[in-house]
Amino acid sequence: MLNRDNFLYVEWLITYGCNFRCSYCFFGPDNLRKNAYMFRRHGPRLAHTPLEDRLFKLARNVGLFDYADALRNYPVEEWKRLFSYLATFKRDIYLSLTGGEPLILEKPIVDIVNHLHREFDRVLIRIDTNGSLVPKFENLTSEAEITFNVSFHPTQIKRDKLLTNLDRLREQGTIHMVTRVFGKKDLAGALDEIRFFEDRGYFLNFSPESFDISDYSDDELALMAKLRTPVDVDFPILEKTVGHPCAYPTFGFQLLPNGYAWVPPCDEKSVNLLRKPEKIHRLLKTDDFKCPGKCVCFHQYPWTANGYKDMDIMGQYVARNKEWRKSQI
Repeated sequence: MLNRDNFLYVEWLITYGCNFRCSYCFFGPDNLRKNAYMFRRHGPRLAHTPLEDRLFKLARNVGLFDYADALRNYPVEEWKRLFSYLATFKRDIYLSLTGGEPLILEKPIVDIVNHLHREFDRVLIRIDTNGSLVPKFENLTSEAEITFNVSFHPTQIKRDKLLTNLDRLREQGTIHMVTRVFGKKDLAGALDEIRFFEDRGYFLNFSPESFDISDYSDDELALMAKLRTPVDVDFPILEKTVGHPCAYPTFGFQLLPNGYAWVPPCDEKSVNLLRKPEKIHRLLKTDDFKCPGKCVCFHQYPWTANGYKDMDIMGQYVARNKEWRKSQI
C-alpha cells in the first residue's frame, strides 16, 4: 500500500535539451518562445550576471535561453543536497526524470540515483525518453529500480530502430509503455499500430496530439473511447477534474532546471528549492486541494478519482488501460 505521509513524487524537468526536433514539442525552441508558462522571470535558464538579469526578457526573445539543463545551472552536489533535505521528512520517493531528453545527462543521473538510494528508504525512478539513446548506467547501484516511459516520434526515428532500442532498454529496467502522440490524420492507423507493438510485447499508449477534442467526429471519439479507459478520457479531457478534491499537491511537485519548483496546474506559486530547500513546506499543501483546472498528466488527475495503491504509478496506469482494451478490441 502507498503511505502518502511518507511518499514524495518529484517530476524533474532535468533538461530542455533534446536530440529530436518534434514540431509539437512544448519545449522546442519555437514553443518555448510562445508559451508564457516557460517564460516567467525564473526560466528556462538562470541569469548568471546582473546584466543578464536586466536583459532577461530580450535575451529570451532572441533565443539565447532556449536551452537549459539542471546541471548547467547548478553542480550535481547542490541537487544532491536538495534531495538530502527532502529525505528528512519523506522517506519514499518516486523521481520522474523528464525533459527534453534526460538520457543526454546519463552520468549525473547515475550519481543522483545512487545518492537517493543512500538517503531514502524506497526509491523508484521513471525516465521519460524518446528511445534513441540506450544508457549503460555504469556504476549504478544494484538496488536501482528503473522504469521507462518511451515516446515514439515517427518523424524522428524509424520504427525498426526504436524496436531494437526497446529490446536493449529492457536490459536496463522495465518498459511500462511506449507513448505515441496521434494527430487526427494518424487516427485511421491507430489500431494497427497498437496491435503491431502488442505483438512484440509492448503496450502502446494512445495520446491525442491536442486535448481539445471539440472537432473530433463521432467515429474518432468512439476510437478514443476504445483505447483509453473512461477515467482517462472523462477526467482529464472533459475537464471533470475541476472542483474535485485532489491529494497530489500534498506530496507532488514539478522541479525545473533552474531550481524552482511548483505544483502544476494547481497554483501559480513557485519557490527556489536550490537556494532555500526548506521552502518545500510552503509549496506542498497540508490537505487535499480542490482541482482548479484541467489536469492532463496521468500521474496527477487520478488523484481526483481515488489515486493509486502503490508507488508504481505508471504500472497501475498501464494495467488499467490494458484491462480496458481487452474488453473493447
